[in-house]
Amino acid sequence: MRITRDVVTDLLPLYVTGEASADTRALVEEFLLQDPGLQAEANHARRELEAGPATASAPLPPDIELRSLRRTRGVLRWQRLTYGWGLALSLLCLTTAFSIHDGQLHVQMLVFEYPGVFIPCAVLAASCWVNYLLLRRRVRAANL
Repeated sequence: MRITRDVVTDLLPLYVTGEASADTRALVEEFLLQDPGLQAEANHARRELEAGPATASAPLPPDIELRSLRRTRGVLRWQRLTYGWGLALSLLCLTTAFSIHDGQLHVQMLVFEYPGVFIPCAVLAASCWVNYLLLRRRVRAANL
């Protein structure tokens, strides 16, 4: 049976952690003698495993954790608020009245006919949507 480099590469994590069976360990060791590049990779992985997590950090103090939680809640609250206002103002800009007179359908955009109301609503709706999208991007970047 011919064992390829890909098969040994798949078995390498089990070999490095010591979870492989004796037969698998012997097979991998035999292949590593023939492939110095893969042997170097296995040695590097073993050293990293023995060193442990290099970036292990101490737990955060409670006051910093609480501040972070409050800031996260605030960002999520603003996100919900901007979504709600954006939706409400967008729907207000699109309010339409339908009526039938003399057998004909009449469509009237209610707020559109009043530029003093429509323009501020449209600007505020666009502003809310932009803020919502920015907050959404911020939340996703923080993996919340």
